[in-house]
Amino acid sequence: MRYEVVLNDVEYNYIVENKLYNQEGQAEFLRDKQIDFPANDGTTRHGAIEVKFAWKEIGPNDIRSHFFVRTGTVMNQDTGKFEPRELALVGMHIAMRTHSSPTWIWSTFEHVDNVRVKEPELVVDGRLVQHRPSFYNPDLPTEVPNMLPAPNVPAANPTGWSEALTTTPVQVVRVIPIDPSTETLNTAVQSLLAREGSVFQYYELIGTQWPSRPAAPAIPGGEGSAPESIIRKTTGEVLPVYLTNMTMETYFQKGVQPAGPLEQDDRLAPGMSPDKTPVFGTESCVGCHYSAGATIGFRTLPNGQFRRDDQGRKIPILGENANFGLNGNANYSWLLQIEARSTADPN
Repeated sequence: MRYEVVLNDVEYNYIVENKLYNQEGQAEFLRDKQIDFPANDGTTRHGAIEVKFAWKEIGPNDIRSHFFVRTGTVMNQDTGKFEPRELALVGMHIAMRTHSSPTWIWSTFEHVDNVRVKEPELVVDGRLVQHRPSFYNPDLPTEVPNMLPAPNVPAANPTGWSEALTTTPVQVVRVIPIDPSTETLNTAVQSLLAREGSVFQYYELIGTQWPSRPAAPAIPGGEGSAPESIIRKTTGEVLPVYLTNMTMETYFQKGVQPAGPLEQDDRLAPGMSPDKTPVFGTESCVGCHYSAGATIGFRTLPNGQFRRDDQGRKIPILGENANFGLNGNANYSWLLQIEARSTADPN
């Protein structure tokens, strides 16, 4: 799977103007301000928009005409070289910040064949073909689903993965079904797209998440706080509580689990433990993005976790000594935590 994230000029300009593209800039900005991405202005300007794509390499058994396909340049993890690959779109998030949705609006889409198919056989270009899901093997119904496999190369490899040795697919199962009203909408829109001959007739909306009461406060986690602290993990009483994309949040799909990982653990009162009450849950777009942090300072790491430049100065390794703030201080954008690096680090 390959992932791509793009953002609109409104968000880009905000990041550049406030120097949020590196860790030092974030720490300086957050000394006396809060990150607050622009919302729509009520006329023609959109607010901040992020779009994330999930791409799979086209396989010999895929029905190419059913996918939106592009040639992408990707790095071969085994060789370190960039190579052209034929990539098919299988998932997409669209997140937009508006005045009525300060927690952003989150819509997520997938290819219709990701984890299920309506017909096991199809006639394509005059021939009968076997039609199987892209990420679910119906021949292995007892396989434990949505489990992250162990790295298949020595730990010294920073990625932990060898493309050549990654041959056993993860069994992917949707834990929470698509809402019936969304299914009805999908059927209507897919019919219109089919009439136009659009390849997007083979894609579907999984759901849209937004705040039902934008000013409603969050409920911190802690012993005995679930399920309220999960339902109101963030401000706004977001609906639906759970919304995930199988191509991007595969390993959140665990079903019954302790409540703690779904709560705001860094807001616990001193001495309070995370709630371990068993609950049914996965995660959500807004819940995951609420956990994104921005740099508020730097901490000292043990010896051996720094390198020195040609003048003998200590240089942090890939910005790993950054201290990120409490949940929510990146205003729901993982770009600030994942992509920003220290200005002292040439990487």
